[in-house]
Amino acid sequence: MPHLRLPAAENSVLVGVLRCLKQTDFNVAIDIAAHANQKLRDKLGNVLTDIWTRNSSDADAASGQLTSHEDIQTYMKEMLREHIDTNKSVLLKCDNDTLCTWILGFVTSWELQYKDSPSKYDISENILSVMTESVQYVTPYMQGTAFDVAVRETRLAADIRELRETLPLLDRDGAVVRFYFRHPRIARYMVLIAGKLLQKRECNRSGSYCSTRQRADVARELDRVVCDLKFKMQALDLSEDGGPDEWLLYALDHRNIDRFVARARREAPRVGETEAAAP
Repeated sequence: MPHLRLPAAENSVLVGVLRCLKQTDFNVAIDIAAHANQKLRDKLGNVLTDIWTRNSSDADAASGQLTSHEDIQTYMKEMLREHIDTNKSVLLKCDNDTLCTWILGFVTSWELQYKDSPSKYDISENILSVMTESVQYVTPYMQGTAFDVAVRETRLAADIRELRETLPLLDRDGAVVRFYFRHPRIARYMVLIAGKLLQKRECNRSGSYCSTRQRADVARELDRVVCDLKFKMQALDLSEDGGPDEWLLYALDHRNIDRFVARARREAPRVGETEAAAP
């Protein structure tokens, strides 16, 4: 990953980092739900909001969301039906391949436009809560290791204060959770632990059926993953890992990506200006 102290002209690099972190968080949410044997997608193939959901970075901006994904689908179907009714006489003269191409082109253009619209999606509260529980669960095993949060926080205090002025860093607790689940050295173990904790939570939920044997199996699988993590921490060598800047990359908040995309576009040199500046 690139160096954190980016000049204004390198906002495009930061945008790439934020997009990478967003994809990482998406994969983490999907994997946790999968390990917990939860349903992942609806009948249209969309990821369920219980896993990956549209959200706002603050409560003030959370209101005013007039359209949802379902609303857009409804509008698209209505518009497609109106276009077909209006052009029925022409479409009836077309062969099946031409008609199919026309319909697919109409739908695709809508979906591409919707995909490019600014939107803030992040891990759902349901998954995020079990991620937080997982961090608390493994904290005792991290003491005295390279992933000891208290020690790492003390070492990076000055960098955090400086970078918080220019970069979208998460709050302290949120940064710790994302750090554990984003760092490639331990993310796999954290995902497994979170998945089993979520599955165990569902087993213990009032009104849901789960046999004593199944609860014991989940607890045994959780203990095995935690044991694997403890052995991993004992043998972990971070001598070749990056410095403080690279560690702080895992604390960035990708929900602010729209702001940095707009800034990168404003600061991108125009073609004419680039040619004029060339020798």
